[in-house]
Amino acid sequence: MRLAVLKSKRCYWMHADPGVIRHHFAILTNDNCFMLYKDGSHIHIPADGHCYKVPVDCQHTALNAGINDRVHLTVSSPCI
Repeated sequence: MRLAVLKSKRCYWMHADPGVIRHHFAILTNDNCFMLYKDGSHIHIPADGHCYKVPVDCQHTALNAGINDRVHLTVSSPCI
């Protein structure tokens, strides 16, 4: 478990996390934060009190194109 802080106007590099299941709980976010996938799809994880299972075994990145930082609590576990 960790707090993942993505600063304003930043993104991670494209990567994959094979063998991992990851759940995201958005604490702070904005409408301009997305998980982007190499296949062109994307998702926005709202700060609505729900936990979201996010696919991370394929190529993906996170983008914060907003003016505020994004903070997610992430919980990772191995695929069984």
